[in-house]
Amino acid sequence: MGNPIQARSSSFHLLLFSIALASDPSCPLEKHQFPYLRDDQKTALLQSKQEFIRSDIILWEPETDYCLWEGVIWNVTTGYVIGLNLSSKLSKPIYDNSSLFGLNQLQLLNLAYNDFKFTPIPSGFDRLTYLTHLNLSNTCFSDQIPREFSNLTSLVSLDLSSDISCTPILDSVVELRRPKLESPNLQGLIQDLTSLIELYLDGVDLSSQGSDWSQVFPQALPNLRALSLSRCRLSGPVHCSLSQLVFLSQLRLDYNHLRIEAPKFLRKLQLSRCKINGSIPSSLANLTQLTDLNLSTNAFTGSIPLSLANLTQLSFLDLSFNSFTGSVPLFESISQLSRLEYLFLAANNFSGTVKLDMFGNLENLKILDLSNNQMSLEVGNSTSSALPNLKSCA
Repeated sequence: MGNPIQARSSSFHLLLFSIALASDPSCPLEKHQFPYLRDDQKTALLQSKQEFIRSDIILWEPETDYCLWEGVIWNVTTGYVIGLNLSSKLSKPIYDNSSLFGLNQLQLLNLAYNDFKFTPIPSGFDRLTYLTHLNLSNTCFSDQIPREFSNLTSLVSLDLSSDISCTPILDSVVELRRPKLESPNLQGLIQDLTSLIELYLDGVDLSSQGSDWSQVFPQALPNLRALSLSRCRLSGPVHCSLSQLVFLSQLRLDYNHLRIEAPKFLRKLQLSRCKINGSIPSSLANLTQLTDLNLSTNAFTGSIPLSLANLTQLSFLDLSFNSFTGSVPLFESISQLSRLEYLFLAANNFSGTVKLDMFGNLENLKILDLSNNQMSLEVGNSTSSALPNLKSCA
């Protein structure tokens, strides 16, 4: 499925580019035909550069043509900066009185992949009331997410996630400094952010929410399309009201300890490392829109249910590192998933002899991993005809 954080970063850059085209920020042929960048906006940018931009990056030189200033998008009619991409360009944290918050017409702000060195998130973001897209992913901030974020009522996409480099599981000191939601709690943060359709909180400590967290989203964010809560210390059952999110197509809950009844509208479901045990629930067969399903590294047992054949849209299936059992005939359900491109069944307790022509219906299959089972694999001479797109087989 690729790196979801990297994919979100790429889509953010594409959005910045789209707004640039829509706003036509290129300099006109006749300079000073109309304002292209206000003096106060240039001043705020140059002051921000002095405050926190890395010295090894050549950025926003006063003597250069500011029409070419990297990562800056402005409205040529009003002269205000409306988009700013500072991903991986900061040398030190941003503080409450930063000149950045003087750019109060910003709609898109990307500060991803900068190191805030476990300082708290500054409170000045509430001055950026026009923000629709805010990306603070992988910035190694810590402590309570500020209450001021709840004032950003124009937000469509909010990314406060952090990957494993900022919250390593085995580093207890860093683990204690991970960002958290206690006061305000989750409901207090999002109850006024009714325009949100994308919310990424991976790595944020939500343990104080108890089991009520799943009831918050349908009430506050009925139009939510993407929700990512990996490594949030969530536990217990997921309330059935989550299925009221009829527009939700991406749900990520891996590295938690959950029991879940997923909304049937989902297209991508990641539940790896969630300490789930028992057999695959029969209700999974109702998620007929799924294209990606990851149940790896749990404690699932039993055989692969025949009902899995109902997931006809699947292109990615990962059941590896569980305790599934069964012999070759039990792969009958998987062999009917004709759209599969990636199939991972490694490190289970499957047995018997597998011939690749048993997967003959999987004409789109590119990767097949059956390793670390109690099976023997017979490749045979018909691989190219039965599985013409297969690039890797283990």
